Amino acid sequence: MTYLKGLFFIFLGLIGIILVSFILSFSYSFSRPDQWTLLSATSLAFNAIMALMFVGWLQSLIMQRVDHVDIYWGLSLLIAPLPTFLIRGAYFHVLVMCILALWSFRLQIQIKLKHIGKPEDIRYQNFRRYFGAADYWWFSFYQVFVLQGFLACLIATPLQVIMLQFNLNWLIIPPLCISIAGIIYEGIADYQLYKFKQAHQKGILTTGLFAYSRHPNYFGEILVWLGFTLAALTQTTSIIQIIGSLLSFALLTYLISEVSGVKMTARVMHNRPGYQDYSNKVPALIPKFF
Repeated sequence: MTYLKGLFFIFLGLIGIILVSFILSFSYSFSRPDQWTLLSATSLAFNAIMALMFVGWLQSLIMQRVDHVDIYWGLSLLIAPLPTFLIRGAYFHVLVMCILALWSFRLQIQIKLKHIGKPEDIRYQNFRRYFGAADYWWFSFYQVFVLQGFLACLIATPLQVIMLQFNLNWLIIPPLCISIAGIIYEGIADYQLYKFKQAHQKGILTTGLFAYSRHPNYFGEILVWLGFTLAALTQTTSIIQIIGSLLSFALLTYLISEVSGVKMTARVMHNRPGYQDYSNKVPALIPKFF
């Protein structure tokens, strides 16, 4: 009965996604890309991302783990602006896509290195226990893959705004430099953490960038999307696009600081010797260099 219940809910979910995709298809026409709106671009992203996440869920059934969704997260945000880029992209659009691809590929490499030879990420192990291991094979379709796909559609808003502009100007360069700096910063932090974990099974990394903030990788991630958001704001005068970009960045910052990033890591780390003292001295996100 549990298996049949799972198939029933998966069937309902797929029907719902197909229905939403069909309704959203009325917001765009491939023959008139000059009339595409933010809704049009997001609709195309929704179709591509949900198809990708469904593949990721099927893979989870084979692997018996769901933490590879972190890789699909990076792929989702890479393909989100791709339809609009392929139709309307020009020189500066190519630069934005290259920076986004650099961010995505760096994340995928970091996730693969993190998972090699390791059990499923503790976050998802806790979810599996909390929601019930017997039902998690189908429940994860919604709680992990569909949810993250939906969030990726929203967070990609600044990228969509950029791709919707026919003519991008030089004002986009300084914000994109912020994004590049964020990629470098989080890359260094993740490399330092990777080397530390190779040498120590337990303990707390308090040197390098981790001496200035407890989560330099998350700070770098915020910088990446701050840069993309500011880049979007320099290129549009549409109130809807401006509000959408700001809300997207606010959502990402909230998720990192209050949901899946800082607080979740703190719950995992709080019992480790020395962590309480470390957290009292070192700020969570914004580095304290002096």
